[in-house]
Amino acid sequence: WGKTMNDNDFLKSYKKNLENEGDMFIEEPPIVENNPTETIDADKSTRRATSAKGKATRSNPTRRVETPNESMTFEEKSAFYAPDKYSHYASAPQTSGRGGGNNTRNIIVIALMTVLLVASIFMVISISSKVKIIDFTGWQKNDFILWTSENKVNAQTEEIYDDNVEEGRIISQLIPAGEKINRNQFVKVFVSKGPDMSVEYDLPDIMNMTKDEIEEWADENLMSKVRISIEYSDTIPKGNVITFEINDETVFDKVKRDTPIYVIISKGSEEENEPLKEIRIPDFKSLGLTASMVFCQENGLVATINNQYDEYVPENTIISQSLSVNSVAHPGDSVIIVVSQGKMRTMPSFKQLDKSEAMSMAGQLGVPLKIKERYSSSDAGRMIYQSVPVGEQITSNTTLELTYSLGPQIAVGDFVGMQKFSIDEWLSGENEYGARISLKVTYTQNSAPSGTILQQSIKNAYVYRDTVIQLVVSTGNVVFVPDFVAVTGAGYDLAITRDKAEDMVEGLGLILLFTEDSNASRLPGEIWWQSIPAGTEVDVGAIITLKYNPVNATLDVPDFTGKTVSEVMAMSEYDSLNIVFELGTAGGTPNEVYYQSVTAHSTVAYGTEIKLYIYE
Repeated sequence: WGKTMNDNDFLKSYKKNLENEGDMFIEEPPIVENNPTETIDADKSTRRATSAKGKATRSNPTRRVETPNESMTFEEKSAFYAPDKYSHYASAPQTSGRGGGNNTRNIIVIALMTVLLVASIFMVISISSKVKIIDFTGWQKNDFILWTSENKVNAQTEEIYDDNVEEGRIISQLIPAGEKINRNQFVKVFVSKGPDMSVEYDLPDIMNMTKDEIEEWADENLMSKVRISIEYSDTIPKGNVITFEINDETVFDKVKRDTPIYVIISKGSEEENEPLKEIRIPDFKSLGLTASMVFCQENGLVATINNQYDEYVPENTIISQSLSVNSVAHPGDSVIIVVSQGKMRTMPSFKQLDKSEAMSMAGQLGVPLKIKERYSSSDAGRMIYQSVPVGEQITSNTTLELTYSLGPQIAVGDFVGMQKFSIDEWLSGENEYGARISLKVTYTQNSAPSGTILQQSIKNAYVYRDTVIQLVVSTGNVVFVPDFVAVTGAGYDLAITRDKAEDMVEGLGLILLFTEDSNASRLPGEIWWQSIPAGTEVDVGAIITLKYNPVNATLDVPDFTGKTVSEVMAMSEYDSLNIVFELGTAGGTPNEVYYQSVTAHSTVAYGTEIKLYIYE
């Protein structure tokens, strides 16, 4: 080069440019061309600005220059680096200013925007390719096919019979309305062929049917070829069948829906069909309601009264009529007369009224009133419930029920010494008024009659709702039921008769109720059934029903005196009588009867007790 680095004109010029321009990348350095047509060899005429270590850096990019002279040329090298050039570095070279880094970021942003744009276009195409199915029920078949053609889906139809859907209209569809499908997909619907005309029915008794019944039968069964004509008849009453004909030789007792049936109905004699009397309709408003009803009745008009509220027309005044004034009607025609009910009344609030004020208000409204009372948390006398809401229309059927508070406290009396049913009756009545009081009862044996209240936890006091009152109630004295029934086949010595039964309960406080009932296996007068089993624990005063065999025979009492015990027991009367031996005083023959309680030759019933006194 012929000069040292300190004397290098290029470096001097380069440093001078740096001092003048600051950062050479902020603004493009000027380029001075000495000879535009002259080309410089890059291998021979290139110098590289280096860092302190002598290596090319991002802040000292390589420049192409000619051999320094008075007219040297600067050429900036591209900031783009091939990726593989920096494959062994941690990161690609960084640039400052408007270098290659900005270009890379721009490329990335453009790529992302392109991807988003393509995705959006794909979504739009995907969404637009879907078809939303609508409800085709009731559509004509041709309209459905036109819709599928316009929406680029394939129509598929199946025709079936249907009694309720007109022929050619769609009954149902496989794909429900609202579902989305792809284009060119099949959409299947079921199309009505109308009623199945081959359906058969039993042939009714047409001759005994009226015109309306025949038409109703034809409509219900979809008979398509029933024809009815009307003719005069002097013998057949009006509306009845004169004759009918079926133009099908195969019909016997069943007809099809398309079987031709021709029916002729009588319209009565020609005299019955003479022109009806003409009635000139008056102005019912001027006649008044009563006179209008008389006019309709006298002229054979069917009058219907429609009541209607009116702010201005007085009650029971005619507002309008369905047949215009001076129009012509005939007997049997209907006329509707609209009558005013006066101004519409609505239910007021009774909240601030006491009972007497409420009764006065209800009387003014003409509304029946029923007043109830109920315990509540409100003060006594306050109205707590109104059955008809405020503002509801009052009609002729409106009945009002008002409930007033009895207050929150309930008075409890003293029931000690009384039977429990007395407090039960009081409690039931109070609870009907919302007291909600309950009892907790403890039972104990006591000499007091069964059911007597011995103790009461709250008495002669006021309580609030939901209070529990505790009671102690007597069960009375308890006794055991005797055994009134002897074993089957026992004699009168063991059998229990009514007299014996009375003796058995003496002192027990039981009440016996005797009922006569036959039992062939028992002795006359013998008890053979008892309502409460023997050994049962019952209260004193319990009632026991005893069934005994009827006494249907009598006998004469023999003379037992002078006979020994063995001789008496051998007598035939022994088994028919209730013989009881009693020991008397000594003095006679031992075991010999010296006295009997029933006189000899007396007539007594079977089973009668006779005491025989014998010597010791």
